[in-house]
Amino acid sequence: MNRILLFFESLENRERVILIAGIYFVVFVGLFIIPASYLMKKIERLEKKIQTEEKKYIRLQQIIYRYSKAKPREKNVLSLSVIDKLAGESGIRENVVSIKPTENGIEVVVENVDPDNLFEFLKRIKKKGFSVSSISINDPKGNRKLNVRMLIGKAG
Repeated sequence: MNRILLFFESLENRERVILIAGIYFVVFVGLFIIPASYLMKKIERLEKKIQTEEKKYIRLQQIIYRYSKAKPREKNVLSLSVIDKLAGESGIRENVVSIKPTENGIEVVVENVDPDNLFEFLKRIKKKGFSVSSISINDPKGNRKLNVRMLIGKAG
């Protein structure tokens, strides 16, 4: 330590100022510039990561928009309401006595129905993708007003 002090005292004022400025410069570079450059590299990496995430987000938004505009496919689910709707569309709704679920499908009982309307109902059932697994048709009075009991299930 004495040698350093002796060396420092042997310098002129101008040399002392230059030496102190040089020491401050080295300390400044060591403490501020090097960590700042490391932080700048880290910031650049984070910005690139943000840009890629933004691109992914934009792509996801485009996919969401495309699928929100697409109409969902109508699934042919066999339910009481679907059968009731088909009966109403074919004109036999007022003749339906009962619609009830069973293990094998849905049982529909219709009385005093016109054969043409019954045929229309059966066509609509087939068009929806359902099948009639059993059907019983009676014309008890012989007046073309039919009593029908049928079991409707999924096709296949």
